[in-house]
Amino acid sequence: MKSQGFFTDGPIRTEEDFFGRTAETERVLGLLRRDQNVSIVGSKGIGKSSLLHHISRPAVFEAHRLTRAKYRFVYICCCDLADLLTLIKSYL
Repeated sequence: MKSQGFFTDGPIRTEEDFFGRTAETERVLGLLRRDQNVSIVGSKGIGKSSLLHHISRPAVFEAHRLTRAKYRFVYICCCDLADLLTLIKSYL
């Protein structure tokens, strides 16, 4: 749900709703282009998943001279695993 230009209901998944983060996009994809590892970390709700969805769009990563032949973007959300771990610990 949008509120004052910000999403508060999960990651931004559509191109038309994602804007800004040009420096972050260039930094991440530039590191990948040079075969470097990249970790995106931070507090909940700051846009990590939105950035990952953005850079995985073919038009975005191809604009940064990355090809589908060499790079694959895989999104794995482990949010539910934390809840599962808490549940398992409560039974131990």
